[in-house]
Amino acid sequence: MDGLGIKGKIPIYGIRNEKVIFEKDAAEIYGVKTKVLRKKVLINRARFPYDFMFRLTDEELKVLNSRSEEKKKVDKSFPYVFTERGLSMISCVLETELAVKVSIQVVRSFVH
Repeated sequence: MDGLGIKGKIPIYGIRNEKVIFEKDAAEIYGVKTKVLRKKVLINRARFPYDFMFRLTDEELKVLNSRSEEKKKVDKSFPYVFTERGLSMISCVLETELAVKVSIQVVRSFVH
């Protein structure tokens, strides 16, 4: 994301007919640790309905891990993934200046 200090491109995956990113990548975008992001999101679970965030199943993990280019990315802890709507909502629960900037970039990137 331009101007936010994100290293490289954040991978977007197609899962359950949604474009999603992993919580690990979302944490990197927002400049927090994955466990901090997960804790804030779960405390505010009502803000993250199924079309904003969901947890991968065992079968989905197996499929992703079978793809050689993605093996290093997917861990076995049943990670959460976020849609663009979920990415925007993260800024509301993190309440940081960076979170606001990221939210604006997320909205702009999906509008274009």
